[in-house]
Amino acid sequence: KAVANYADIIVFGIGINPIIPTEEQIDGLRNTLNGELYNDDTVLLSNVGDLSTESNKVSVHFPAFLENFINATAVDKDMNVPETACIGDRDDFALPGVDIKVASNTSNTGYTTVSGTRYALGYLAAAYANVKAELRAKDPESQTEDFVNVLKENTIDLGEEGKDNIYGYGYIDFN
Repeated sequence: KAVANYADIIVFGIGINPIIPTEEQIDGLRNTLNGELYNDDTVLLSNVGDLSTESNKVSVHFPAFLENFINATAVDKDMNVPETACIGDRDDFALPGVDIKVASNTSNTGYTTVSGTRYALGYLAAAYANVKAELRAKDPESQTEDFVNVLKENTIDLGEEGKDNIYGYGYIDFN
């Protein structure tokens, strides 16, 4: 339905208890994504997950490990990835996701502070939407690959040189 309603960005924000699909479900989603979504003007965003511990680093979880997803990991104000963040070759971009102040109906102040890779997704969606709007204004024929390339070109490399399994391409520079 999202594609039928002309969604530009679909965000799959998975929390601490991730979906663990069967191989049949993965294949079904992969076929849907490859057939209906990726060929359209829709981008798929996900977070890498928050299941790691200091002694047990977990690889990115569903749906981030699927092809055609652009994935976010979280960093704190010092550009460190939290110990809970899953790591792997599907990490694409690092964005703010630690100690994020959000609205809350369970606190006396109306706000609470949260952390996790899923909170980096809002920043990734905003960066992508901004780049897409700017490029489309100049070139209506620009495509998803063009938008992602601009994001890659505007990152601060934080880990090993180039794309790595912790920070991906790096921290998207919003300036």
